[in-house]
Amino acid sequence: MEEKLIRLNYKSTDPLQFALLLKDSADEIYIIESFPSDDRILENFIWEIGRPIEENRNPHSDITFEVSVTKKDKLFTSYATSNYHFPLHTDCSDLIAVPNALAMLCVTPATNGGDSILVYIDDVISQFSAEEVAFLLEKKWLFRKIWRPILSKTNTGYSVCYNRITMESYAKLTSSELAFLNKFDEVLNLKAINFKLKSNELLIIRNDKFLHGRTEFSENSDRLLRRIRFNV
Repeated sequence: MEEKLIRLNYKSTDPLQFALLLKDSADEIYIIESFPSDDRILENFIWEIGRPIEENRNPHSDITFEVSVTKKDKLFTSYATSNYHFPLHTDCSDLIAVPNALAMLCVTPATNGGDSILVYIDDVISQFSAEEVAFLLEKKWLFRKIWRPILSKTNTGYSVCYNRITMESYAKLTSSELAFLNKFDEVLNLKAINFKLKSNELLIIRNDKFLHGRTEFSENSDRLLRRIRFNV
């Protein structure tokens, strides 16, 4: 997996060429170094490589969401804004049209923990039998209000949609379904890589090809990422 991590420099990265790279080389993890910590520059860059989706959760922007520890009435406002370990998942797994790309700009990393976790779906599928792959393609799971399989086949290969927290929150799973997901999670974690983003590093991945997560970190951490979900 480490060989999939491609480092680029902001000043030498042409957005149009990068857009083609992200479209045609969906199996790579891209980190753009020395990226300015400026919402306008970040948003303009994403607009040049794709089409952002609206978050509507930031009073200063419709498309940029600040991922930091945030509470309201002593409760975290979302799982993303907690300091908990976030298992490997697909962003927006419960939307009708799941965005196929994701950008996260590290403004302030956690002092300890808060590492990024990533796994490429083809590396996972290679560990399963033909019967198990067929099950992943055919079996539909409930993602809030939408039934869909974990795995899909497209003209660019396999696509993945997975968020176990959501799947278990909106449906009562059988013991055999839980056992299968336990095995799936074991393989995900076996094939995943961990790394720590530094300040001014922009992580960009295909949301339909990679699952991502993070390790736990201190609740008092100043960790701050700016996230934009978009379509290539």
